[in-house]
Amino acid sequence: MHLTSFKDDEFVSATAKTVEEACKLIEAGFEYITELEGVKLFRKRK
Repeated sequence: MHLTSFKDDEFVSATAKTVEEACKLIEAGFEYITELEGVKLFRKRK
């Protein structure tokens, strides 16, 4: 296991409930992180 500090990094987060929403986020440069309670979580550096 590796622990990484993200103190200096700033991110914008977004969620998607549909494939279409997820595709739009990916096209906008967001990175898929995980799915939680049926919602996909994405992030992108500021």
